[in-house]
Amino acid sequence: MTSRGSVLAVVALLLASLPAARAEEPRAPGKVVFSDGSFLAGAIRTTEGKPLRLIEGGTARRLDLAVTEIARLTIRVTHEEEYRVWRWVEDGSREKVFTGETYPKREFETEVTLVNGETRRGSLVAVLYVYEEGSEKPRKVILKDKDQGEVGQTLADRRYVEAVEFATPPAPEGSTGLWLAIDPPELLVAAHAIPRDRLRSVEGARTTGGGSAIFTGLLPGVYDLAVVTERAIFLALSLGAEGEEPLAGKPLEEISARAEEIEDFFTKHEVLAGVKTADRVRAVVCSTREEPTSMGGERTFRRFEIWAFRRGGDRWLVDARFFLCRDHGEALPPPPRIVLAPELAGHRVDKGTIEVRFAVPEEYR
Repeated sequence: MTSRGSVLAVVALLLASLPAARAEEPRAPGKVVFSDGSFLAGAIRTTEGKPLRLIEGGTARRLDLAVTEIARLTIRVTHEEEYRVWRWVEDGSREKVFTGETYPKREFETEVTLVNGETRRGSLVAVLYVYEEGSEKPRKVILKDKDQGEVGQTLADRRYVEAVEFATPPAPEGSTGLWLAIDPPELLVAAHAIPRDRLRSVEGARTTGGGSAIFTGLLPGVYDLAVVTERAIFLALSLGAEGEEPLAGKPLEEISARAEEIEDFFTKHEVLAGVKTADRVRAVVCSTREEPTSMGGERTFRRFEIWAFRRGGDRWLVDARFFLCRDHGEALPPPPRIVLAPELAGHRVDKGTIEVRFAVPEEYR
């Protein structure tokens, strides 16, 4: 007879093998308006694990946005045309003739108005799910940066999304930013502001006075900072956030093994430090390559990044990689030390520009 304890042990083992449950993306009430005047209204969310990603025009900076941060999306047509269909006169001929058929094509730019009143423009491709009142199954809406129709269709045949209007109206527009000053100023090589709640990194621009970095146009939220000098990389990795603890023991072994599985230009990925919650990890990874490349010579390539991991079933998945610094050459200096600095953690940016000062410890000057 099987004991009750052994049955419970089997059940526990089966439950442990199931994929970890993930929180569904947040929803926001709103309305999707189409070019033919029709609309869908209800609670709107994005694809699970995929916030809206805007590629800003001009800078190509990526902005990952939750629907709760957006007041309105305005999609504008930047070019539209009905293209002719051509064919070769015969095989081997260089002459083409118009078949009499056409197909429509449009290109779009998206303007995002945030709840704080700021506006951003660029390319946006995403899938939205609209839960209409009384319906459990959502309607899927695709946002595009370009749309091409079938041969024989016209521009009028191709309906597209003109706007997505959320219930939260935008506040009066105002600048949001962070100013970081380093002491002594001559040690600063680079600085980064890393938002805790979205997977992207923003590098600060050096001011003319040196020794400081200004991050302008930040979205409201909590930011952890990173300061790069020749001898050390000081960073927070969201240290001090609720549920965070240093990465050690078995989780460190798992993350290190996962990093080594990644195949890219670099042939070695070493996890140097990190912090974790139950299902999330942020870790500093040093990637190196000593093998020959097309550049020739006995060069070593070295790159430091922050990798964001999340638990996916029985393994860790890489969500994003944040660039910190890199170098290469035939005789590299010793790598910088990784130093966790709690004073660089948890800086809330809401309105205006906040000031942060960081003194490099004496032993790293």
